[in-house]
Amino acid sequence: MAAKESVDKPDMRKSLPEANTGLLRDLNKMDEEQMTPASRLDEKKPISQKAAPWQRISDRKGLIFAIFCGISSCGQFIFVSLAELDSNFTPFQCIFFRNILFLFVMPLVSWERSNTYGPYDAFLCILFGCGSNFAAIFLYTAFLYADIGNVSAVALNTPIPSAILAYLLLREKISVFSSGFFFLNFVGIILLAKPPFLMGNTDSDINGDDFLGVMLAFAALMSVSLSLIPIRLLSHRGNCDSYLNIVIVGYVGMIISGVSLSITSGWAIKTDILHFIYLLIFTGFAFTTNLFAILAAEHEVIANVSVLIACSSLPLNFLAQVALFHQMVDIISITGLALIIGSTVGYYMTRK
Repeated sequence: MAAKESVDKPDMRKSLPEANTGLLRDLNKMDEEQMTPASRLDEKKPISQKAAPWQRISDRKGLIFAIFCGISSCGQFIFVSLAELDSNFTPFQCIFFRNILFLFVMPLVSWERSNTYGPYDAFLCILFGCGSNFAAIFLYTAFLYADIGNVSAVALNTPIPSAILAYLLLREKISVFSSGFFFLNFVGIILLAKPPFLMGNTDSDINGDDFLGVMLAFAALMSVSLSLIPIRLLSHRGNCDSYLNIVIVGYVGMIISGVSLSITSGWAIKTDILHFIYLLIFTGFAFTTNLFAILAAEHEVIANVSVLIACSSLPLNFLAQVALFHQMVDIISITGLALIIGSTVGYYMTRK
């Protein structure tokens, strides 16, 4: 490591608690940065110096990765739901098989850069691995209780919860106008959850399952929102390796799911070949979803990534709910979905 270090970077030779004090400083510095689209930069250049169309696309490749992530997440949700139709499958089995595939990218990791990582970078990587796996546990369990459309609408609703976390943890300012979008977003989640104590439906079992499923999806949402912060911090520090992050997610997930399977005696898999094929296809989509999410977070601000993932995935999820699972969407769910998407896009378009 060079003798002269940047003022804003924590000393890697310090202990982990001391190095972690750079977290808020790095977050605040990131929030002050503004990513200017390539098209605006080109306006100031002579015609001969303007970037070619393919160069503009390359400059905003994070947006393309975000769209691919949304489409891939729809495939992940569909096939994990199909696999879990067999009661012999558990969410922890799905996570264990998913993380085995993640370890196959180890040869692609840039191990020669490992000597540049310090305790702070290791802490961020492990934090991302924990957040990603806890989000998967909550999400895959939610599919046992609620429809794929309702679960995905809440779990992918990351922009506004991320803004609220920034307000609570970093004391960022929130305007009264933005608070209105937060309220509409919260109402949308309530409509999707259909809590029995508010809806007053006599079919309490169905409403109770929907409510539990949406609450688990909300827990997954908070885990995802928190796990995106370490990735962006690592990218800001220049120490973000997409394949290394996937390997860390795999190792952390195998430990968490392995301990859970040992406690619940869930190692034995009794299923037919069709549901096992569903499980294998699910692991492939889970891998590509995580890869595209990491690549998108490396090259684009989190707000842009979150909005594109949600907008590209949610319509497909509700279409799958009707076409594949034959679960009709009621007017309450449609209203809740419209409030979530509308408030998210509205907040994104009006934020400074």
